[in-house]
Amino acid sequence: MITLIKRKDILEQYKIATSLLVSFQKDTFDDNPEYFEENDDRNWYYETNDAVHIDFPKPKMLHSVIAFNHSDLSTYTKALSEKLNLLLTRLHIENVVMIGSHKQSLCGVPDHTYKPYRNAISSFLVITNDIQYEEAIVLELADLPKLLDIAFWFNRCGGKTPEYIYFCDTNEKLCFSICRYGNIHICEYHNEVVTDELLEGLDMHFDDGRCQDQFR
Repeated sequence: MITLIKRKDILEQYKIATSLLVSFQKDTFDDNPEYFEENDDRNWYYETNDAVHIDFPKPKMLHSVIAFNHSDLSTYTKALSEKLNLLLTRLHIENVVMIGSHKQSLCGVPDHTYKPYRNAISSFLVITNDIQYEEAIVLELADLPKLLDIAFWFNRCGGKTPEYIYFCDTNEKLCFSICRYGNIHICEYHNEVVTDELLEGLDMHFDDGRCQDQFR
């Protein structure tokens, strides 16, 4: 089941996800007047940084990058979905929230003509009925393949998307995002739950290097 939800409701209901957004926005926020030609630009900037003024303690977070060998771009999101579904199931995670690091359209500027990206746009419209949708989405693992495909192609091809599109566990064990190169960026809260042993059983591994494009 897929449910549309306001970002402000996420910021009120999920403390760890909120702290993640607060921390990231505060780390990147810069409202130097020299950067804004007009007041409208400044107002838009404040609106996109919707968590920056929330007073919230910064939690302990463990960051890592997970990868797996897969060079066929056309089948990547299918393989990604299968592996992540197994990983999250083994961690007893049933629902996640899809939310951008900033309050702006998740698909950015929808003018790319690449077919997989256009397909992602079509799927996004079916779910949100709004090409400029900038709020959040709650989903079950059964819906993960569709939303992962959307997030990956938005990150890879879209312009002016949020810097990160997060998938946050509603039990607040971890969150993750998918970069344009296909790697999984994990943020675990308080305790390490993703281990080498768990990943080895899924043909995945921790990647200590810089993300690089693996697709042919």
